[in-house]
Amino acid sequence: MTNSDRTRRTGQRANAASNDSPGDRLGGDAQRVRPVAIFHESAGAVVMIGDRCLALRRGDEWVFPKGHLERGERPEDAAIREVREETGLEVRILQPIGSTRYEFEAPADSAHRKRVYWFLAEGDANAIRLEPPFSEAAVLDREEAGRILTHETDRELAGRAFDAARGVK
Repeated sequence: MTNSDRTRRTGQRANAASNDSPGDRLGGDAQRVRPVAIFHESAGAVVMIGDRCLALRRGDEWVFPKGHLERGERPEDAAIREVREETGLEVRILQPIGSTRYEFEAPADSAHRKRVYWFLAEGDANAIRLEPPFSEAAVLDREEAGRILTHETDRELAGRAFDAARGVK
């Protein structure tokens, strides 16, 4: 699936065809362009292996497996597929644990907004085969996850996953 299949562009550029000069329309400043917003939907999982969670190292970041939804794909199916693609693991979804949203900049004046649906899953660490660009996997207890995960949202997800896993067992 291409990004264009899962994205929606919004926003409007200033009207360059107007008879007014840019200075007239914008109070004397050069013409300003509002960035185009591109929306993405992804899904991922906090994979519990026993009473610990799986984290992946990508460059300098420690993260959870996640990726884009394919056209027509349910978020939980995307989470299972992404974990398999990125780690080689077959997992079982236990329950949803929320969603996160964030924005990032990209070339060509586009702002990207992403929503990620997160699931608690269980798997077996014996079969991990990392997909590039991941260089390392770690199975972390709650305290280690709080120290090692790069992003605050991932640390919060880890806490939710540990709490939910206690309730599932």
